Amino acid sequence: MSRPRVVLCNGAQLASVPDGGSDVKALEWRDGQATEPNVHIGLPDFVREVYYLPPRVLDLVEIAAYVYCADRSIRRGDPRSVEYHSWGRDLQFRVKVRDYEFWCASGAGRQLGELLCFLAGEENVHFEFEAGHETPQTSLLDQEGIEIAGDSEVALFSGGVDSLTGALEHLNSSDAPLTLVSHSSGQPGTTRTQQGLLTAINRDWPGKTTHVAFRCNLTGGRRAAKEESQRSRFFLYASIAYAIAHATGRKRIWAYENGITSLNFPKRQDLMNARASRTTHPRTIRLLSEFFSEVEGEQFSIETPFLWKTKTDVMQTLAESGGTGLLSSSVSCSKTFKASTGTQCGGCSQCIDRRFAAFAAGLEDSDQAGYATDFIREEVADREVRAGVNEYVQQASRFEKNGLDEFYETMASDLVAIVDGMPGLNERDAVDKLWRLTRRHGQQVLHGLQRMLKVARDPRRSRGTSTLLRVIENREYLAPPAVDDQQPDAREAREVFISYSHEDEKMCEQLKTHLTALEREKLVDTWYDRKIGPGNEGEGEIDEHLNSASIILLLVSANFIASHYCYDVEMKRAMERHEAGEATVVPVIIKDCLWNHLPFGELQALPERTIPVRSRKWGDRDTAFAHVVRKLRDMVMKESG
Repeated sequence: MSRPRVVLCNGAQLASVPDGGSDVKALEWRDGQATEPNVHIGLPDFVREVYYLPPRVLDLVEIAAYVYCADRSIRRGDPRSVEYHSWGRDLQFRVKVRDYEFWCASGAGRQLGELLCFLAGEENVHFEFEAGHETPQTSLLDQEGIEIAGDSEVALFSGGVDSLTGALEHLNSSDAPLTLVSHSSGQPGTTRTQQGLLTAINRDWPGKTTHVAFRCNLTGGRRAAKEESQRSRFFLYASIAYAIAHATGRKRIWAYENGITSLNFPKRQDLMNARASRTTHPRTIRLLSEFFSEVEGEQFSIETPFLWKTKTDVMQTLAESGGTGLLSSSVSCSKTFKASTGTQCGGCSQCIDRRFAAFAAGLEDSDQAGYATDFIREEVADREVRAGVNEYVQQASRFEKNGLDEFYETMASDLVAIVDGMPGLNERDAVDKLWRLTRRHGQQVLHGLQRMLKVARDPRRSRGTSTLLRVIENREYLAPPAVDDQQPDAREAREVFISYSHEDEKMCEQLKTHLTALEREKLVDTWYDRKIGPGNEGEGEIDEHLNSASIILLLVSANFIASHYCYDVEMKRAMERHEAGEATVVPVIIKDCLWNHLPFGELQALPERTIPVRSRKWGDRDTAFAHVVRKLRDMVMKESG
């Protein structure tokens, strides 16, 4: 487990003195406070007579800024650490707010913690709120004013290929004006890129766009920013866009990101995906939409129209929208601590994806952005870059060859979270669409690779041992990855015992089906009494597994409580082992009943907020069981560390 990191915001005070294993950091953007300002937050003054930001929305802007700055200033584990337990942090925020009643009475704080755990790959994120925060209405706003049309759509605009393409597609297809929201972190190259693209857009579509570039950064610059990953940046981005949409009466914002990047399947099957970005993952979008809806007090949505497009598809859409000439001006690089040479590093996953997509779409001659590393034409000594190219092509090759059944089996654990974020699709249709998307991506990457090789074979260029040509000719991308004995496949699976009433057998079977995803990862080995073999002594085998399991699930219902064997035998023995530290007992509330005051009533129960699985609030049981299994997976990964 990580050491708790306590973050005090807006002058909030500690409720109690943390233990010696906790770190405390104070963040403040205002002058004249006990803590010197170490955060800069600046929104252009888009508030006019018809615009108004209520206290809770101003609170949200501040919270998002503080989360982002804490993310940047608190170091994660070693960059080579890929596992959840090696990389996630335990962040405890205490924030002084204006609308104290809302933040405490609603479920927004809990929703936000769940969102950030998934989005940023954290072990735990917890929020506490303190009353008494007051600022003048416009104190968050810079002097320069911006007029925003009341009927304007609001979209995130990073200056990358996807957001540029989304803006152009909107301007070509809609008469509605467009407000583009950008984050300016203080890096002049990023600001110059965004401004250059906006100048070109305004030239071709005069009067149709407004650009809101907000500032949020640590005042110490690079010296203060200890962490490069900045996973919470999307939350900050989206929160500012939500504030603008709220001010103009809109009930949605647009986020343009291709589906392969959003889904971000692991490129190596033997590695966990804890470090993979989940910024526009379907589950992130669902959780964030629900959170904004809570703040708004009614339905608010985040639209992701590029979810079923690959990067190559986006490149082709850019060309169809007349934006080919702007391609070189866009920046896709994910590196924030870049060397001075090159607009883009050329070796991060985003740069690799962009270069393959440009070749696959036939736009390589238009992609003249400066790449510090040119893995196509030059020798590449950096092993990390070579490994990145290898794994990217290797994944594409698997996608291209996979049939639907194989895709489902190999990606089962990832598909649980993805389908959970797609409430409008049933599981079968969602998996089929995802398979077709990844297969098309694989075909496009291999097509782009063939076009790259024509460049790499240029006899006028080097044919050393570290060129892309040698990597491909040696078929390195087809070599199976070396298995790290610290990865999940090499760990001993945790035995899970399911205690349930036979009156609830159908629900037990449904949970067992969902647990198959963890079994395929070799994280758990599930046992319940339907596995008793012919001729075996039933009670003896049950006792054996009840005493050997490290996780015991109690499927709680009135039937379970009424069952002598479940309650007086299995539950009693499970609690004895739990209290002795020999096993972890997890109540899973499957049907509404009076359970809170029973011996297991103090334990952390599932699903979230202990809403029973058989409740209309979940929509269907699969959604509830998917949540249960996802939480169990997180627990197993933490305890395995």
